[in-house]
Amino acid sequence: MLDLMSGPLTRFIQERSDDIVRRWVEKVSAHPSTATFTRVDMAAVERDAREVLREFERWLSSQASRTDIGRWYARQGRSFFAMGVPLCEVYRAKILLKNILQKFAEQETVQFESAVQINMLREFQQRLDFFFEQAFYYLIRGYSEAMNEKMKELWNLSDADTDRIFFGRSFRAPDGI
Repeated sequence: MLDLMSGPLTRFIQERSDDIVRRWVEKVSAHPSTATFTRVDMAAVERDAREVLREFERWLSSQASRTDIGRWYARQGRSFFAMGVPLCEVYRAKILLKNILQKFAEQETVQFESAVQINMLREFQQRLDFFFEQAFYYLIRGYSEAMNEKMKELWNLSDADTDRIFFGRSFRAPDGI
């Protein structure tokens, strides 16, 4: 039943992805809390946003597992660290993308007339929240891993040194991602 209800919203994301990404790029470029994004390759950032939407679609349609999403977002966290984008700005940019995606879905469902259609929106919002909660966790983990490695490289620190900063390598969870 969940897949049946998610199908129309997955198609909606596919059909509207250009508009969603365009609006997100405009927001990220203009928002004061994401100022660093104006100094990075916006084409790469735009590709990243499209990939986030694809990963969400894959997860929504049960084509991607939590582990798949975790690996992808951990790599993404490392990538943003390498680009020199502060973690707080990465987080804010992702929140902006989530909010835009949610607003697009709400606007699309304004014309919903039945309880089933309203339920689809509720389900979509719950799944969107869960997806981004998982994404944020792994994104921050990947960013922290990259930061840990860079600190060791720059200042010749040991695992014990960085364990004091990262609380025993707290970003390394037992799930192997």
